[in-house]
Amino acid sequence: MKRNFRRRYFTLIELISAAAIMAMIAVTIGLMLNTVYRSWRRAEAVHNRLSEKLRIDAIVNTSFKNAVPFNWKTPDLKNSLVFTGASDHLLLACLHRVIPGENAGIRFLKLYRENDKLIAAYQGTPILGWDESPGDSLRTEVIASGIGNISFLYADLDKLNGSVQLSNQWEYDKDYIPKGIQLTIEWKNGEKESWFRRTAGNGYLQSFSLSNSN
Repeated sequence: MKRNFRRRYFTLIELISAAAIMAMIAVTIGLMLNTVYRSWRRAEAVHNRLSEKLRIDAIVNTSFKNAVPFNWKTPDLKNSLVFTGASDHLLLACLHRVIPGENAGIRFLKLYRENDKLIAAYQGTPILGWDESPGDSLRTEVIASGIGNISFLYADLDKLNGSVQLSNQWEYDKDYIPKGIQLTIEWKNGEKESWFRRTAGNGYLQSFSLSNSN
């Protein structure tokens, strides 16, 4: 006896239902992947910002806390303090551990903003405020990026009442460095943070000097 087997095809409604279910599954997977990707990007941004803040904290600790007065002769043979304290950049001398290949345990550092980056320029010989030509050993390093603005404040004692006064400009005629230095950074995303450190050397007995004359 022969049996008749009729081939059964999917109906249009079944095909539409299957396509709708597959589309919903694809959309759900896409949303999940997008959520995972956005979470990963946020975590990466937080990690990068934390790393930058740790680098800023490290350079503030090593330079501000170890800042010392350092005198150098100007072209007219006058002793001048190697220190520039402006509202948007800083130049100082600081003590640091002796590294093989460097001349001394004093490093000269300049902090400034270039475009949206915080730059640290340093070398083992004085970075002179009156000399625009950098030395051969000058090295630069990007400390942080995505920065909208930086500003510095300098602490000094009021001679009348002994209170601490903060100013955004350190006068060139002073023969000593500030009691403390504050760096404030404003990031482009609206974040703002400040670092304040007391300097190491302020008195006469804590000053250093070298002569560049023969």
